[in-house]
Amino acid sequence: MAKEPVMFVRHSGGGFLGDRWSQNWLFGDNDTPARIGVHYQDKASFDSSKYTHRPRRIQRFEKAASTPTISVVGFSEKTKGEKYITRTIPDTREIVVMDVGNENVVHIEEVGKAGSIPELTDQYEDDNQYRIVKTTRVEAWKHVSQENNKLLWDWHSQEAIHDPSKNATQKARYIRAVYHGDSKPLIQTSLDSHEQELIAEKYIRDRLTKFTLDVPRGGRLENIDVLGTARDDDSSKLMTVVASVTSSSGDRWRDRVRAINSYSDRDEVYFFDAKDSRPAHLNENVTYVPLEQVFEWMNEDDTRRQRSLHTMLGLRDSE
Repeated sequence: MAKEPVMFVRHSGGGFLGDRWSQNWLFGDNDTPARIGVHYQDKASFDSSKYTHRPRRIQRFEKAASTPTISVVGFSEKTKGEKYITRTIPDTREIVVMDVGNENVVHIEEVGKAGSIPELTDQYEDDNQYRIVKTTRVEAWKHVSQENNKLLWDWHSQEAIHDPSKNATQKARYIRAVYHGDSKPLIQTSLDSHEQELIAEKYIRDRLTKFTLDVPRGGRLENIDVLGTARDDDSSKLMTVVASVTSSSGDRWRDRVRAINSYSDRDEVYFFDAKDSRPAHLNENVTYVPLEQVFEWMNEDDTRRQRSLHTMLGLRDSE
């Protein structure tokens, strides 16, 4: 698979790019090519040195205009939850002047690499009726559903344009797979805290007889995520079950170790952690379980829990 760079683009907000007419124009039709665009100051330039505030946004857009870049794109005026994925077409930079008062495009001019049209900046920069947009053309839109690609929604921030953040390499692999129609990779770190608690609870249920939650997962007990009871197989007596589930670090992680240690006199006590080794200060009566081990158990072939995991990760295909 090609190693194209990836990015996220959002056409939304209280400004004119949040208006239906401008989004429809960017989306294109049989007569108008598809585009992605950023407003960001009324300067007719792809040159980031022309921008005194947050020039990296323009740098990122210029990079996408120079190199084929797979883009996950949102349009706030499209059906709720709708996203598209596409790829930029290099060297199709345009400066577009939009008349927001009359809701139409009045000027389109192609520019070269990091191109600028200073006369358009001079003409429209202080005119509230007009907005200058930087655009680049893209390939045909591919619609993606939230049900089958949930992670794209989880990773897309409110920024107009941004790269994947934490675990960017794994996220890029996933986005490329979505675009190319390949098998999407499993990404363990993309489970949020509630989903980590859910798979930890499933793991406990599989190992203890008649386990029952006494309080909802992630309840009011600080740093304790699973609290319930189970039946002892030998004595048939009820046992108290306590678990902490974390992928935290630093002081928050140390607080969780201290918290679970304070429950180490209970019948069944578990510490689920994203790290790959048992904490040095974890009480010996606490059962340590790496989340990676739970993740692999959830992903065993042809099981209901694998189906559940794939739904959480947005890996299921349409049926």
